[in-house]
Amino acid sequence: MDNDRIKGVAEEMGGRIQNASSSVADYAKLQAKGLSAKADGSIENGYARAKDAARNVSDSASSLAADAYDRSGQYLRDGNRLVARQVGDNALSALLLAGAAGYLLSYIVHARH
Repeated sequence: MDNDRIKGVAEEMGGRIQNASSSVADYAKLQAKGLSAKADGSIENGYARAKDAARNVSDSASSLAADAYDRSGQYLRDGNRLVARQVGDNALSALLLAGAAGYLLSYIVHARH
C-alpha cells in the first residue's frame, strides 16, 4: 500500500464522517463539503489502485519474459545435443545430406546467372 492509497482512504473516510455528521446537524454546506471530500478520496483511492494494478502487470510481464529467456537457452542446448548425437550416430547419412544441401544451394545460385 503506497502513500496515495493511504491518503485516498483517509480522505474518503473523512468525507464519510463529515457527511454523516452533517446529516445529523442538517448543515447543507458541511454535507456538500463532506460529499466533495468523499469523492476526492474515492478518486485518489482509485488512482492508487490503478497504479498498483499497472505495477503488478509490469512485474508479471518482466517475470514471464525472464522465464521465457531462460527456457529458450535450455531448448537451444537440448537441440544442439540432439543434433550432435544424431550426426555422431549417423555420420555417413549426415555427410550425404550436407553434400546434397550444398549441391542444391550451388545449383540454385548458379542457375540464376
